[in-house]
Amino acid sequence: MKKIIVLPLLFGFLIVGVGCASKAKKEVGSSAVGIKWETKAQVRDFKNNKNSNLNIDIISVKNSHLRMEVTATLGYPVATFIATPQNLKMAVYPQKKFYFGPNSEEALRPMLGFPLDPNVFQSIVYDTAIKGWSCVAGDDGLVASCKRMTKSGEVVVVWQERKETNKRVVIHGPQFEMQWLFQASTILNPVKSDAFKLEAPSGYTVVPL
Repeated sequence: MKKIIVLPLLFGFLIVGVGCASKAKKEVGSSAVGIKWETKAQVRDFKNNKNSNLNIDIISVKNSHLRMEVTATLGYPVATFIATPQNLKMAVYPQKKFYFGPNSEEALRPMLGFPLDPNVFQSIVYDTAIKGWSCVAGDDGLVASCKRMTKSGEVVVVWQERKETNKRVVIHGPQFEMQWLFQASTILNPVKSDAFKLEAPSGYTVVPL
């Protein structure tokens, strides 16, 4: 394996606050081609001794926009997350809070308890090395694993079981483990213009980051 110098994440949707777009807006072009994934996640919260099952529907334009719709058992809505390389925003439905702010290492600390740049999601989705992490490529040339030391301990992302459009990604940190299964994918050509729009729902507390 060759070294590439160049990620858990969603368990926080069920626990605490979340990070979330700043006033600067980046629009998706009318001809943008995107991909839609249906994914499932099993999350173990070591700190609180809890297990959670999540459905995560993803729409993404590579290196541009990412949308995640997170639901729990029986379709209970948990969160909607939208990010560009510069900004992010999120509606957390159980909390009735709407977060927004610039992407940074600190942006998701309210959700995760340690620093993490939301752009990591794009790397996981598109099988690319995570910028600023220590990553290793597999024999197929695709990224196989990435790791980084945080204040809470080491966080490791491992890409497993790639089969055509399906794959499994395991994210392990000091306080959690997430098994993230990517299933069917669909090409969106073009992506709908409102796919990456999200405003604070009526009655929600708006929290800038």
